[in-house]
Amino acid sequence: MAGAILPIAFQSSAQAAGTPNGGDVIANLFEWNWNSVAAECTTVLGPKGYGAVQVAPPADSIKLNGAAHPWWEVYQPVSYGLNSRMGTEAQFKSMVTTCHNAGVKVYADAVINHTAGVNQTSTSSYGGASFNTSNYTYNNIPYTRSDFHGSPPCPNADLSITDWNNVTQVQECQLVSLSDVNTESDSVRGKVAGYLNSLVDSGVDGFRVDTAKHIAQADMANILSRVHDTTWGGRPYVYQEIFPGSSGQLAAAAFEGNGSVLEFTYASKLSQQFNGNIANLKTFGQSWGLEPSDKSAVMVTNHDLERDQTTLTYNSGAKYNLAHIFELAWNYGTPQVYSGFRYNDKDDSPPADANGFVTDVNCTNNTWTCTDRNQGIANMVGWHNAAKGQAVANWWDNGNNTIAFSRGDKAWVAINNSASAVTQSFTTGLAAGTYCDVIHGDLTSTGACTGNTVSVDSTGKATVTVNAGDSVALRTGVGGVTPSPSSSASASASASASATATAPSGTTVFYSTNKNWAAYNLHYAPTGGAWTTVPGVAMTAACTGWVKKTVDLGTATGLAATFNNGSGTWDNNSNRNYALGTGNITVKDGVVGSGDPCLPAPPTTVFYSTNKNWAAYNLHYAPTGGAWTTVPGVAMTAACTGWVKKTVDLGTATGLAATFNNGSGTWDNNSNRNYALGTGNITVKDGVVGSGDPCPAPTPTATATPTVTPTATATATTTPDPGPAAGGPYYATNPSGQLGRAATITVDGKATEWTKDMIVAQGVANDDPRIFRGSHEGPVYDLYSLSSAWDDANLYLMWQFTNVTDVTDPAQGYPISDNGKPYQGDIPQSIALDVDPAKGSDGLIGGSVSGPWGLRTSFARNEVDHIANFSSKPGVGQPALFSLNSAGTFDYAAANVQQFAAAGITYKYADGLSSSEVTGIKATGNAGYVPADLADASRYQNLLAAGHNPAQDTTYEIKIPLQSLGIDRATLESRGLGVMLISTFGQSAIGSLPQDPTVLDTATEPYGPDSSTSHEKDDYDIFRVPFARVGH
Repeated sequence: MAGAILPIAFQSSAQAAGTPNGGDVIANLFEWNWNSVAAECTTVLGPKGYGAVQVAPPADSIKLNGAAHPWWEVYQPVSYGLNSRMGTEAQFKSMVTTCHNAGVKVYADAVINHTAGVNQTSTSSYGGASFNTSNYTYNNIPYTRSDFHGSPPCPNADLSITDWNNVTQVQECQLVSLSDVNTESDSVRGKVAGYLNSLVDSGVDGFRVDTAKHIAQADMANILSRVHDTTWGGRPYVYQEIFPGSSGQLAAAAFEGNGSVLEFTYASKLSQQFNGNIANLKTFGQSWGLEPSDKSAVMVTNHDLERDQTTLTYNSGAKYNLAHIFELAWNYGTPQVYSGFRYNDKDDSPPADANGFVTDVNCTNNTWTCTDRNQGIANMVGWHNAAKGQAVANWWDNGNNTIAFSRGDKAWVAINNSASAVTQSFTTGLAAGTYCDVIHGDLTSTGACTGNTVSVDSTGKATVTVNAGDSVALRTGVGGVTPSPSSSASASASASASATATAPSGTTVFYSTNKNWAAYNLHYAPTGGAWTTVPGVAMTAACTGWVKKTVDLGTATGLAATFNNGSGTWDNNSNRNYALGTGNITVKDGVVGSGDPCLPAPPTTVFYSTNKNWAAYNLHYAPTGGAWTTVPGVAMTAACTGWVKKTVDLGTATGLAATFNNGSGTWDNNSNRNYALGTGNITVKDGVVGSGDPCPAPTPTATATPTVTPTATATATTTPDPGPAAGGPYYATNPSGQLGRAATITVDGKATEWTKDMIVAQGVANDDPRIFRGSHEGPVYDLYSLSSAWDDANLYLMWQFTNVTDVTDPAQGYPISDNGKPYQGDIPQSIALDVDPAKGSDGLIGGSVSGPWGLRTSFARNEVDHIANFSSKPGVGQPALFSLNSAGTFDYAAANVQQFAAAGITYKYADGLSSSEVTGIKATGNAGYVPADLADASRYQNLLAAGHNPAQDTTYEIKIPLQSLGIDRATLESRGLGVMLISTFGQSAIGSLPQDPTVLDTATEPYGPDSSTSHEKDDYDIFRVPFARVGH
């Protein structure tokens, strides 16, 4: 019975070089010659943490007559000598030593079931062996006819296999005419074991056993019992090729007494999901029909599968890379990364000389795939090693083709197999800090990340955008940049995002000039089209650090691209070409992004707490991709009590790395990680990064009077109606089918002209997220209703804020927070519009993770084509209407930004509320009030009847000329438009109409700088509910 024969260990006389690195990932360097394997161990496999390399069969093999030398020659051995198609015996042994010196084990592909085919007429080999296939004579082993199976025991006279479920046929007949070795013979067992020992004694650490299904299990157990221990100690690692489809004695499980098995089912199931829905992978494992994890050598593909086209291959594009990333991240089996060569015919030879000897691997001329070098895949090997022993946790998926999960508290990954970018606040399981995204970056010798960085907050959450067909991976030990205070190292980039928009036919490709070439050319082919003539088309200067070329793709959905200097130096994405989409595309250091890198960033102001009581405060910083200021940096000035500030010009940068100091040698560099800051208003206090302006507007003097007389009672009656909006029974979008109505409104802040039938989105009182942490910070930006109207020239909107703390927590007093009124606080408000159904985006500034003004919001339905941003305090800032650029994203270019004054947009406010009822729940977080309570209709009451004074509430009106939106009244009434109002607290949303659950998803979690208030003040919000419709 297989497994009943206990192996007897023989100690090899060879001495191991180096020490194993402890990894288990196998780089399958299919048919690389020995010199190339040695070089790869030194330069790639060892440094990246690969535990082992699988090498081609080392034995001498048949050399076919003629010029063709198919890859499968090496799977037809004619001798057990080690002079082969891949190199000499000396080169083989040198390769093993070199790999060991790099900490990498060597596993040899062992072909021991058979020799060359009886149908071969050649008598030549690569090592000079003497043999004759027709009479089964192999003098150098030696084998004669009696050492091979005949008939009997094979029941078929022609020795073929006709029944693949018949044990005798499978194990004692010939597989595709290959001479089947009689492994029942003790003499044969000794010769096979002698060959394996010659490999072990040369330093080999394990074997892939080719066609192991065709060797009886007892025979294999006997052979392995004779094999020496490895030079690094312990038994050789054995993994057997067992193609699935058989049962009983031929099932994969029946061979596991002799070692692990190659998991073919894993590869096919993985391919099915990446061509379908990867959210299903949540349960991927033995329940899917796989062998046990500790017996499985798993893979995305191998040389047989890629030629059979039954799995993903190097022609599968991003899916192929993503599948490898999943394989390395998932806690199952011993993973392999397959690196072979490109072929046209499935029998093609690897790149070789005229005599068939394989030439040195070249990863730059599009002949070898070199998948093991892919930055993301190679860096995931270290991720895999760091996650060893950690269970899968914090699974997230969107029900389709984007997933994320952690491995304990050591590592986290997100994989987006869809065609659109996904932005999400993820629970990573990681400790707070700044991490290098290892898919797109490495750490330099100074500790700087060459790619994107991601900040994880104190709760383990991180807001990340994962581009289409891409992934993001973080792990412990690969944190952010940590230069010393005097360092001039460049900063890391913020996590990138790509906007999703209608694809124009014109696409502009931006390429970084950091290679310092004298010229830059784009060589490309539209999807489904022909390549340009080498060297392609010339790129021209775009701005500092970038060149560009605009190409007309017609109806194509993207392009394949490479770049060159016109003199023979190429960047072809490590022999994979770049797969680019449409719109504005950036390529830098092998990373593909989106957006125009030459657009200016919005002004950024950094606020720093003065609780360190330094005599002076300096900001030492570097814009993303730029140089550091000269130590000690730039002086910060007083902002308000408890804060200093500095406004910096980042140009086109998407963020900055920062440290702070007192000018006398005392530094705050975020515990040697630097601070990774975005754009807009940024706060740093006690190591916690936040957003918004921490300095409240000045309190008005006692003689100040409101702009408009308070209106406690108005003409309209606006009792909320139940409707389809998310969140609870009293939220409604277009209640009773209302779309607003035609009317001319005097914009004075008073609600007297508005009626109930104009309401397009209804909220409830007392759902400002801060109330769920108690009423320490009064909810003065509590949106209640949104109404619309229009006439020949203008669109009118009216919305109402409530502040019902006078009844929910009377002891707190009034006014509180911004003196009880939105117009006393300079807080960004945003109106997102869907004007043209043929256009739309996710609301982001191209190439960033933020919207206009740095707002931390995006729109999953990709309907936004205009955004109006303004302060709740009229007269401050530069309110503006943003429209999409030609690439389908937002930017700060003058052509796409209309200042309110120039566009004729006006808005005003007044005290009071236009309603005879104020519906809400009378509770605070101090009494256990949570967002889930909003779904309970029995909790609601009329808070006016409970004593609420509507003078605490506020009404706003805005007039937006239809011309500024590019439409007229007829268009508005025939096709309508969509609208969503968002109230923020700095850069994060805390309320919306229509109500979206995203503004409450972290309501009960503490805000980093002040645990008495809500995390909604600094989280990232993705809006998914439909906009309210106006006009049609």
